[in-house]
Amino acid sequence: MSTDSKLYPGMVLGRYELLLPIAQGGMATVWAARQKGSRGFTKTVAIKTMLPGLSDDPQFEEMFLDERGWRRRSSTRTSLRSSTSVRKTRSSIS
Repeated sequence: MSTDSKLYPGMVLGRYELLLPIAQGGMATVWAARQKGSRGFTKTVAIKTMLPGLSDDPQFEEMFLDERGWRRRSSTRTSLRSSTSVRKTRSSIS
């Protein structure tokens, strides 16, 4: 899977460590990541990142952020949960 060369496994983005890319479409890549918290807390999450050619387009950025809001409003117990631009799952990603 081809990914943005600026992002790589092991890279830390704030409190998230990218583990590996798990899916890619025409507009974004989804990464398995580890959320790190205080006192050794960790949680496996999924992070969706825009592809490099689209991240400088203000219109696409707005659509990307609008999608995040729609997912948050329509989520159910078994669907993906969102927090900022991170989608959390109830169980670890295999």
